[in-house]
Amino acid sequence: MKKWIFIVILYFGLFLLLKQYYNEFLDWINHSTYEQLAWMFFISILLSIFPIIPFTLFAGLMGAKYGLVLGSLVNWVGSVSGALMIYLIAKYSVKSSIEIYLAKYPKLVNLHILIKENAFITLLFARLIPILPPPVITIYSGISRIHIGIYVLATMIGKIPSMILYAYIGNQVLLSYKMIILALLIYSLFLFIVFLNYRRWMNKRTIQHR
Repeated sequence: MKKWIFIVILYFGLFLLLKQYYNEFLDWINHSTYEQLAWMFFISILLSIFPIIPFTLFAGLMGAKYGLVLGSLVNWVGSVSGALMIYLIAKYSVKSSIEIYLAKYPKLVNLHILIKENAFITLLFARLIPILPPPVITIYSGISRIHIGIYVLATMIGKIPSMILYAYIGNQVLLSYKMIILALLIYSLFLFIVFLNYRRWMNKRTIQHR
């Protein structure tokens, strides 16, 4: 409950800030020079590790300022880089055993069993659909010593659709709400198809273990 109150207050504060500096904000968005691009990559990585403002909001801003392709790239690089850093910190710094972490997040137990069989496919599904919060998946991957190559590849692929969506919404927010609705519908259909394949894969694993 406290978390949701904090989120509401945060978004309301951001709304007031945007209202106060609306013209300056539009001017910054419309002047899409590349002088600040390196800083945007850095901020993207920083916010993916320390989300002092929602990363989705920043990702939308990148789409509005730099367009779909470059905005998506900034979002993707930042999100993947941040996930890799958290993974490395969890792998080499977190002292909790995997059993303690699984006890803290019971929903991870099934995921833990599946990862033992096919870590890449399991992590890919976990990145594509909201099975569990991304930070939980990331820290679990580090603690459980999943191979870094498997983790990075699954994360790189799994992050692509959502990063494109955020950039597209940001790019269209001042142009066409109809296109935003269409994009959300297409993305929802994509998630539904991925979820069906996830369930089919889960059922196949269950049958094999009977």
